[in-house]
Amino acid sequence: MRVPAIFACAALLLGAAAPARADCRPAAVPVGDPVLVQSLVDRLAASGIATAPAAGCPAVRVNVEQRGEQVHLRVVDAYQRLGERDVQDVATAAAIIESWTLQEIEPGALPPLPPPETPVAPAPSSPRFTLAAAPRSALGSDGSTWLGAGVDGCARVGWACLGAATTIAADTTAVNDADSGSHRSLAFDALATADAPRRLGRFTLRPGVVAGYGWSRIEQQHIDVHMLPQSVAHTTHALRVGARAVLALPVARSVAVFGELFADAAALRTAVADGPRGRAGLALGLRIEAP
Repeated sequence: MRVPAIFACAALLLGAAAPARADCRPAAVPVGDPVLVQSLVDRLAASGIATAPAAGCPAVRVNVEQRGEQVHLRVVDAYQRLGERDVQDVATAAAIIESWTLQEIEPGALPPLPPPETPVAPAPSSPRFTLAAAPRSALGSDGSTWLGAGVDGCARVGWACLGAATTIAADTTAVNDADSGSHRSLAFDALATADAPRRLGRFTLRPGVVAGYGWSRIEQQHIDVHMLPQSVAHTTHALRVGARAVLALPVARSVAVFGELFADAAALRTAVADGPRGRAGLALGLRIEAP
């Protein structure tokens, strides 16, 4: 009598379990990052998916976490089948979880995960604002050499970066001849700049043009007929135009090193006997960038 009694009890249990399983709702229980979990719970509940386990009912277990720009999912069903995915957002994660819960949970019935999405990296853009400072050296059209420094800045306007630059330089060459004697020269420029930034991998290339005001002062020393030194100073004002190319490489957050090749000339200037009309040179310095 004991064996028939056992079979009878098993039949009663199975009969009671069948209706309970038929009443089970699709369920998924997310855990992990609290913000992502709450967002998943809201989306799943709106689709009719239970987010809390129920006695006697299967549930998909989901671990969710943020990994950089991606949302990482680890999904395990009632048969301990495992799937892992990196997706772009919570909406995609909720759709994947819903597809797991709505399948009939039988061996082999769960469809394969859709192919992984290819993350699209945002295209790098040129800095929104830059401020730079650098020592400069140049060679004048008359053979003189110049050393100085400059600062410049620009702000991005559409595809261009518009700004201004100021430089000051002194002539390092003392020219001595019978006619003009010794020269000591100083130059100051205040120029408007227009560059066209372009990304080259990690580098930023900025070809551009400059135009503006140039001031220079040339002091000449002569020996008069009495063999006494005499100084004569000439000041000139000019409209200077030129071109430049700047190549910058970021070395820290918002900081870049750069090199600049430049050339400019006096398109118009007041009469002056001496001093170079044009200069070309190189600058190396640091630049602060605002993304």
